[in-house]
Amino acid sequence: MEIKETAERILWANIFSSLTHEQSTRLASLSSVCTFGSGEEIGRSARGTLSLVLRGGAEVYSTDDSRSTLLRVIREGDVFGVAGLFTGSEAVSRIIAKGKTQILLIPKDAIVSLLTENPAFAEDYISFLEKRIAFLNKRISSFTAGSCERKLALFLSSVSEDESFTLSIPFASLARQLDMGRASFYRALGILEDAGLISKDEKRITVLSRASLKEKYS
Repeated sequence: MEIKETAERILWANIFSSLTHEQSTRLASLSSVCTFGSGEEIGRSARGTLSLVLRGGAEVYSTDDSRSTLLRVIREGDVFGVAGLFTGSEAVSRIIAKGKTQILLIPKDAIVSLLTENPAFAEDYISFLEKRIAFLNKRISSFTAGSCERKLALFLSSVSEDESFTLSIPFASLARQLDMGRASFYRALGILEDAGLISKDEKRITVLSRASLKEKYS
């Protein structure tokens, strides 16, 4: 991908919206682009960088091998690795490409330079971190939500920031993640579907209105 095109795509992301074209071009020149096939793990290659999804998407899972839990869906224009960039801690999640995916890997030094020279970017960075904390609080709530339909609704409303989206996941796996029995899980699915909040087929759930899910069950 040419530096000019990469620089333009950098400006997609809200966290970089305050950058000048000169700054985005410099950032593109200092960064590298990696391409991943469907099912490939992204996390190891992205460690120690701030990463921007240029094309494709990914899913973020917990690292617990006995009970891998879907934490977040990442789409084009999304950024990840913001919090871990400065902590240097071991990864607490696995990031798996869904389809062919291109990731821009931005080195820490480039981000540090932007934080010192662009106060608006520093504010956007802090704001992004605040939103990540709010997201994590919502994810915690989805696992301690009480009734099965509320637990499922909060999970679905927090796993993606899109208003409408489709989640491809085996239902048995999702039921285990939410600590639900088969009958309770399917009953919860039926309640949400009857309410017009989701649609489903054998292995996919489509959220029709994330806002309506949040309004009804938050």
